[in-house]
Amino acid sequence: MAQPYPYLAEYREKEEIARDAYFHRYVPKAGDTVMHIGAGAGWEVNLLSRSVGPTGHVLVIEAQPRTFEWLAKRVEASKLSNVTPICVAVADHEGVVSISDMDRHQLNRVFEGVGGGGVEVECKSIPQILDDHDVDHLDLLTINIEGGERAAIRGLGSTDHSIRRIAVSCHDFLADRGGDEGTRTREDVWAMLLDLGFDVQRRDQSDPRDWARDYLYAERA
Repeated sequence: MAQPYPYLAEYREKEEIARDAYFHRYVPKAGDTVMHIGAGAGWEVNLLSRSVGPTGHVLVIEAQPRTFEWLAKRVEASKLSNVTPICVAVADHEGVVSISDMDRHQLNRVFEGVGGGGVEVECKSIPQILDDHDVDHLDLLTINIEGGERAAIRGLGSTDHSIRRIAVSCHDFLADRGGDEGTRTREDVWAMLLDLGFDVQRRDQSDPRDWARDYLYAERA
């Protein structure tokens, strides 16, 4: 398996976590178009590919260039003809930002502007990426970008109606653990999704997993 840590048991565990996190409110079906932002090394990519089938399409987005190499290798090795890997950071504008370059790729984060010891990468908004790849709608958009979800949702724009459902991982739990307060995004993301005309639901707050409690699920009213 083309990924940094090719342990089958861990891969299966990660896939089940992804199923629980992203498919909590909607399970993609054959023919759907899905975009997964923050694809990392590709733990979820085979699951997404199987879910939409040969008539569907999956766009997997990863901003960190080193991590993207593993993602692209996985797509190639698995012969996933319905998956398009894209190396770009998702933001609310078109330009250049910096992303950290840590060995634990799950923890890499995008920073506004350039410099600060990160790697400079191209950034675009979600509508710009859809236009680039001639995609006219998304049945499901999933986002897990370590605190960058605020900018990603802001970049949707107030008139966009091509996205039907969103599953977004907010990262208040990182701030609650003593991390950067800038990762406390849930209330802002919730408000922005409501302004865009979505119905928004959250996970059961009795869930013992702090990261799971921060997920939001949005669907067009």
